[in-house]
Amino acid sequence: MNVASRPFPVASRGLGTLALALAALSLFQAPLLASTLVELWKITPGDRPYLSTGNTERGAAINPANGNALLVSRAGGANIYVLDGATGDDGAAATGFPRTLLATDANGDAIISGGLFPLNVVGAANGGALFAANLATTVTNAATSPLRIYRWADDKPETPVELAYSGNPLEGIALPGSANDLRFGDALAVRGSGAQTELLLSARSGRYFLLLQTQDGKTFTPKVLTSDNAGRIGLGLAFGDGDTAWTKAVGQPLTQFQLDPVAGTAKTLRTIPTTVVSGNVTGIGYDPQTKRLAAVNFSSHTLAAFDLADPANPVALGAPLPFATSNGNGNGTAAVGLSGDRIIALDTNNGLLAAKVEKPVVPDPPSIASQPAGAAVYAGADFALAVAVQGTPPFAYQWSFNGQPLPGKTSSQLVLSRLTREQEGTYAVVVTNAAGSVTSRDAILTVREPVSSARLQPLWSLAPGSRPYLNEDNTQRGLALNSLNGNVLLVSRSGSNQVVVLDGQTGAEKHKLGMLLGDETPVSGGTFAVNQVGVANDGIVFVGNLTLDGSTTAFRLYRWENDSPESVPVLLPEIPELAVAERWGDAMAVRGAGDQTEVALTARNGGAFAILNVRDGGATVVAKVFRPEGLAAGDVGLGLAFGKGSTLWATATGKPLVQLGYDLASGASSILQSFPASIVTTAVGPLGASADGSVLAGIAFENPDNLQLLDLAVAAEPTLVDQELIVSDRPNINGTGAVALGKDRAYALNSNNGIQAYSLSANPPAGPATLSLRLSAPTEATLSLRGTPGATYRIQSATTITGAFTTSATVTLPASGSADVMVPVTAEAAFYSAIPGL
Repeated sequence: MNVASRPFPVASRGLGTLALALAALSLFQAPLLASTLVELWKITPGDRPYLSTGNTERGAAINPANGNALLVSRAGGANIYVLDGATGDDGAAATGFPRTLLATDANGDAIISGGLFPLNVVGAANGGALFAANLATTVTNAATSPLRIYRWADDKPETPVELAYSGNPLEGIALPGSANDLRFGDALAVRGSGAQTELLLSARSGRYFLLLQTQDGKTFTPKVLTSDNAGRIGLGLAFGDGDTAWTKAVGQPLTQFQLDPVAGTAKTLRTIPTTVVSGNVTGIGYDPQTKRLAAVNFSSHTLAAFDLADPANPVALGAPLPFATSNGNGNGTAAVGLSGDRIIALDTNNGLLAAKVEKPVVPDPPSIASQPAGAAVYAGADFALAVAVQGTPPFAYQWSFNGQPLPGKTSSQLVLSRLTREQEGTYAVVVTNAAGSVTSRDAILTVREPVSSARLQPLWSLAPGSRPYLNEDNTQRGLALNSLNGNVLLVSRSGSNQVVVLDGQTGAEKHKLGMLLGDETPVSGGTFAVNQVGVANDGIVFVGNLTLDGSTTAFRLYRWENDSPESVPVLLPEIPELAVAERWGDAMAVRGAGDQTEVALTARNGGAFAILNVRDGGATVVAKVFRPEGLAAGDVGLGLAFGKGSTLWATATGKPLVQLGYDLASGASSILQSFPASIVTTAVGPLGASADGSVLAGIAFENPDNLQLLDLAVAAEPTLVDQELIVSDRPNINGTGAVALGKDRAYALNSNNGIQAYSLSANPPAGPATLSLRLSAPTEATLSLRGTPGATYRIQSATTITGAFTTSATVTLPASGSADVMVPVTAEAAFYSAIPGL
């Protein structure tokens, strides 16, 4: 028997390499003394009238000229309190009242006013001058909410205050943005002295830095610097070395920016992994002289310090120190003052903590604070292993792979670019200093091959930070496709509540939908006023809010007649069926047209789903809530798509994909199918399905995140036919997003990772295949076929190589791209070939 074979090319995917400066440390440098963090004093909320649990304290600093601690408090009135940095004494025992800065100017006039909070943050220059800022939520309205910065020449109680700046720092910018783009005063950094004093603030959204400079040391002029990575800027801000700044946002890595006042830019310089500086850190302080950074974790309510002499290899300075209490800090606000070896730290609602960095005489050997962690990662992606150490710097690092040293890999991070199967194995690192060495635990890296086919082809993408309404602040969770015109609709809460209409072919912004209701009141209500979006077959747009508890805050559904810029929202009637103690609005699907329009919702914290029938142009909403037996709380909620007939596809991260059936007439519902992880990974969250029910797509939160395309030709056996890696792979801590499929398009919104667009082929073109003999018997043979996953091939046979070939079998390949095919043997000699297509 002869087998004619055809070559099958292996497709490769190239991803951009990850640039990282790796610094080798020499043990021949004079060893630095190991440092630890020692508590000096702390004050519990309630011990003093100006320290509360009412979210009234958000700003603190240290005066480098004398070591005094400074605290902004609004408890009982806005004041700045001055405490002895060594003891925490506020002078009340001697005078009967605590020391505060004077609130009047040289003329005796009270000039501190304006903004949401008249005083919010404070900082001190190297020469001892103090600066404080209000919290201005809309600085472009300089008449009612200007940014105001005040100056005191020193921290003596009799020193008058003077106005250093007041106005709209974004004046002259044509489109400055809205909401948090215009909010300043959550963070303030100060450095220098006299005419060299500089102040730095950032917008709450992270879109802008304000660098304020002076010629006389008293009055300041702002320079606006536009950030290239808004999601990395939040409540933590500190000047770095030279023209740099360190920033910190919740859930994001500590990031250093290069500030360029001439160009008006702030560009990302480096990041410190969240395995070293926790993602829950907000308040930070940095001392360029000692190269130390101090950080408050608002979740664990601790203060930590790090040596950043070599930013590529941060060193934790001892163990974190706890605050006096562990009260909730819902706003995540915190502040740090750092000068030399002294630290003043504030964790809102948890009091003040003062600490000192101490150096022992004898160097400490290295110890590993955070072990390198292995993972299962897809081939073609980048992956980084990192180790965090304690002890006496400097440290030397040597990474090994399968027990063999890796030449040149001598940093605390090991970056592996464009992974291949050859890089699969065991990694470890030896850390050495003058006092000894330590070897990390083994980290096992598994390299997985993604399923690759031509079903999905990249069309365009929008990275986080590329648009003001698309970033890394978890405010983009809803996306839909208008099948009538090919437009893509994005829901964003960045800056303001908005629905952005994009060109589905290019990703270009077309316009935004109107957000004012008929009575000129804005769309509002719920935990999030807007969260998910869907478009019916007739082009009508629906947007839902998010409510954590439908019994206390109503789920709201809005309707736009179309996605034109002239279209305005209409609030649909209340839905009493959803007024239950469950969370609605995390996932939504829409289908149908006219009076047959259906909107599906799932309860994220309950085992339920709802079908809303929207009739009479939105005047009537008929709702029914289904609670199928066996559907437990949390089983569905983040992934939802209509299937064929009266069915839904649904899932939640870490839960199996299920197919749900329902009957609107009887109210009956059931779980039709539940798929184990061996068929559909439980890493899949957001879902989208094609209108004809032929394919289902979902975002899988893996390494890296990826869009998975499932063929539903056999509904009982969803077949993975393609994967597209989402290479930005930024943290999506809520597992949110949306997937939209059209006739020949697929769109994925992975929160904090932007939007990816693909062309979608319903029937994948079959590439060349290979055919080989596996088993042979007198009356049948088993052939091994390898080709394009999801593609169909005809197996043809003939008794002579030049004879007429006839089809013996037709095979559609599974996700593995290979299958065994049994064919009959009817002659002494047979020749077989694989032909693409039906």
